[in-house]
Amino acid sequence: MRFAAPHELIRADDADEVPRAQDQMERARAAGKWCAGYLSYETGYGLDPRNSVPARAGGTSA
Repeated sequence: MRFAAPHELIRADDADEVPRAQDQMERARAAGKWCAGYLSYETGYGLDPRNSVPARAGGTSA
């Protein structure tokens, strides 16, 4: 099997982005798409709930 010309690129560059990326991958899988790629060792930090980053109140700051 060969994967070329991806329909979408899903990334998580920080630990707090991992849950969003997991949700995106699950939606793609549920829609019948294949997910191919890799996770680095450091992804474990984003998967461990003790490392979660609480959402900021009041939105983003300038």
